[in-house]
Amino acid sequence: MVVDGRLQTGGARADKVDALVAQAAKGPRNAPDMLFMQNGRVAVGSGPAPRGGADVWLIRYDPRAVEITPKKGDNRGEAMVHKNVVRQVARLGTWYGRPSAYKQPKATEDGLKTVVIVQGVKGGRILGVLVEKAS
Repeated sequence: MVVDGRLQTGGARADKVDALVAQAAKGPRNAPDMLFMQNGRVAVGSGPAPRGGADVWLIRYDPRAVEITPKKGDNRGEAMVHKNVVRQVARLGTWYGRPSAYKQPKATEDGLKTVVIVQGVKGGRILGVLVEKAS
């Protein structure tokens, strides 16, 4: 598991994960302001951008619980419940530290929730996250 884009431990080590999350929470934050606009765009404000800029990603997920029964593998035949399954990922563009607006693509399904992430290029550090409010 990677925490805050730079700290790492095995995900099964809950004590280590908790310690890294607490350590990361103490660090400075300077995330750009982000806003869902009524015209179907996402606004990302100004702020310090990493060298090469940052990617702006849109992620849509299904918040509903879905029961599946795998037909193969270790869990074959066992009913399992999945929630918050990602259904759509789209790169909206590059952010260079100046205020910018990005057009959201049409949702691929009804009922999906949206998250926008500003992340250093090539899988770098997460700089900001915008989560759609529950309606």
